[in-house]
Amino acid sequence: MKERGDLSMIEELVTVSIIRRKILEYLPSFYDISSLAKASRYIDYLIYNDNITRDILEYPDKQNIVITNKDGVFENKSRQKLRNITFVEDDKFYGRIDSARHFYGETFIKKNLITINIQNEIQKCRRKDRILFIKKLVEEMRLNCHVRKNSSTLNLTGNFFSNGYILFHTLYYMKHGNVTSIQIPIHCFMAKFRKYNGLKSNIFKGFPKLNKLIFYNNSNINDYQDILKNKNIIKGVLRSFSRKKNPTLVIQCKENSCRILDYILTILHFGNKYNIKIKCDGQFLFPLFRRNSNENCSFLRCVHFPMGEITHYFYYELTNATEFFDIMLNLKCYRNLEELELKFMYSNIKESIGQFCESKSFNSPFVHCKNLKKIKFDFSEYHNEDNFDTFSKDLEYLASLMPTTIEKIELTNANNLSTETIQVMDKYMPNIKLLIMNNGSYKDCDCLSGFQNLQAIISNKNHAIILPRSLKLLAIKNDNSQKDLNSTHIHEELVKIFSEIFKKCLHSSKEQFIFFDDIKYWDKYKCVIQRYFY
Repeated sequence: MKERGDLSMIEELVTVSIIRRKILEYLPSFYDISSLAKASRYIDYLIYNDNITRDILEYPDKQNIVITNKDGVFENKSRQKLRNITFVEDDKFYGRIDSARHFYGETFIKKNLITINIQNEIQKCRRKDRILFIKKLVEEMRLNCHVRKNSSTLNLTGNFFSNGYILFHTLYYMKHGNVTSIQIPIHCFMAKFRKYNGLKSNIFKGFPKLNKLIFYNNSNINDYQDILKNKNIIKGVLRSFSRKKNPTLVIQCKENSCRILDYILTILHFGNKYNIKIKCDGQFLFPLFRRNSNENCSFLRCVHFPMGEITHYFYYELTNATEFFDIMLNLKCYRNLEELELKFMYSNIKESIGQFCESKSFNSPFVHCKNLKKIKFDFSEYHNEDNFDTFSKDLEYLASLMPTTIEKIELTNANNLSTETIQVMDKYMPNIKLLIMNNGSYKDCDCLSGFQNLQAIISNKNHAIILPRSLKLLAIKNDNSQKDLNSTHIHEELVKIFSEIFKKCLHSSKEQFIFFDDIKYWDKYKCVIQRYFY
């Protein structure tokens, strides 16, 4: 601790409680207060012990930009003059950002995601107006307005089957200091080759922190040949992206058609050429390979398509033990798997899978998944209390299959959690730091103390539980379907108790509460909240 004579002027001021309280009142958000706390250890020490409460404003950052003719008449559709083109403003969007700008409290953009939807009714403008047209479009995006300054993900979408190529021309003129991820629909590669004439060589230069590019499609594409004809455009875009530090390209698709394989192989070819790490969602690839084989798909035998190397996320809805065993046999090849999400549409998981494990040599497939950090289990079939004992055994069995690398676990419809079950989970997954509970309940109020390293809990229900001593962040909602006077009273009492445990509290009119202590880590906590709470 500093001696009195070693304090700076600002430290001298904040030492006085009443002055510090007044200063904090002038700082509307925890983001601002966190910046003050980071000024010195002494200021951080003083603020750490202050009780501070703020309101929450959460909203989706979605903007629609409609580009059309001023008079609505398209007499010469192929050549529009810039003076005849108008950009229709999105009143709802401007209303949201205006509310956020003047809000006294903490604002949360859902998923920390900026979504810009471009509806371009102009097929083509005059060639000499094209750059001015693109610059006007970038201006309308308001990408650098104050409330968007800390957003990390940019999603560009719209009616791009005919003119998506314009996005690549537009990216060159866009700038944002904190965007780390950009989502682009693959339809942008489907235009005629000449539409990409004049495309700049460094289209991502305005995004200094960019390290992830996501190619996605929201609907089926009739013919991927239109994309493959533009291999040189794909090559140019990826070459530009390769200039970023540790670039990663993620492929997301809605369909599982064989037509997509050549497209993915093309991406892999250029990704390897430019040292870009390629990731792919496995849930659409797995059914595709199983469909073309009369026996279980083995990625080890799939020498022409490195699914086990590029798959980082896998989701599947399981209806029986045969499917589960089939998946487990093949997931052992997913050495780079990072997230696993399974929805169980049946019960008695341990008992039903036992016949397969006993009849064949079987070891846990997940021990090979050294990069697996997050798992999500949905137990939709365990509704009745009669199933609670079976559920506990099944959850403990699933935990025994997991590697020790798991840090985040999300449970949906996980009811009657007991101390014994949590201890088993902690035994096999000792590094769990984040627990997300959706529509769950607890048998023992102190069961979560069985997690030795748990740092954060996010729950859509407010339960009477004893918090682990290691806990640093608690986010709760009151989504109980039947909100009677008794449940409301219990909720209010619990909020009061949690407010006494933690010094910092955020709350909204929707009965959402966020509790924590250490303000200097607010940036980190906010990222977790935006990703998993909203």
